[in-house]
Amino acid sequence: MKIVLIFLLITGVYAKSGKWKNIEPFNKHSANAYQLKEDIDVLEIRAYGIRSQYKTYHTSIGIYVKPKKELSKKLVKKFSKATLNSSRKGDIRIPPDFKGNISRGFVLYKNGKIFRMNEMSDIISCLGEIDTAAEAQLVLWLHSQYSGVKQTAKGKLSYRPAVLNQKYRKTEKGYEIVTKYTISHSYSRSKWEWCNDEQNFTDRAIIDKRGKIVGFKQLSKSKIKSGCSEVVCHSLPEPAS
Repeated sequence: MKIVLIFLLITGVYAKSGKWKNIEPFNKHSANAYQLKEDIDVLEIRAYGIRSQYKTYHTSIGIYVKPKKELSKKLVKKFSKATLNSSRKGDIRIPPDFKGNISRGFVLYKNGKIFRMNEMSDIISCLGEIDTAAEAQLVLWLHSQYSGVKQTAKGKLSYRPAVLNQKYRKTEKGYEIVTKYTISHSYSRSKWEWCNDEQNFTDRAIIDKRGKIVGFKQLSKSKIKSGCSEVVCHSLPEPAS
């Protein structure tokens, strides 16, 4: 009861807000969807795999204040080859799909210096005040709310959240985001049967201008939908004699 009351009080404080609008997926955002600090040219979040011994990566998020072609080629090359801080003490876990994978943040300053990050707070600080919906969305993403693996209480089954829709409205002190998503899990019940469980959820989060999640509540949860199908194996034709 106290938790619900606290959330309602927080919601009340943030209630004076604009209309609800849809948020585009990360890969649809343009560079001006983010407002980096004035001394920063580039912010990247890179995912490293344990299989490559953290020598290769893919860029999960790349925010360029100006087009890459306008930057020094020598500087861009140096930035792309910057090695990660391999300390396991970091709290960035994007994507957490495979055990051992890690993510790290990299900043290229206008003076040419490169800064390596392994803490979410460092990445969020590069945004300055959270003043766009894309930045608020990034805060949720960094906290792994809708970006990786969820497990059952026993930790045996892995579930992958897939965002169906996100909408936001701006408040006096930050942003309110409602996310609809589905969690599904495919598994083999027997040698000849393949099954899939699926469940839909709706959450609401409140992010303040400092990049803190100050309110979070699950609004709805559907019943689990299960379906199984028979695995059909076709025999190969016998070779011609």
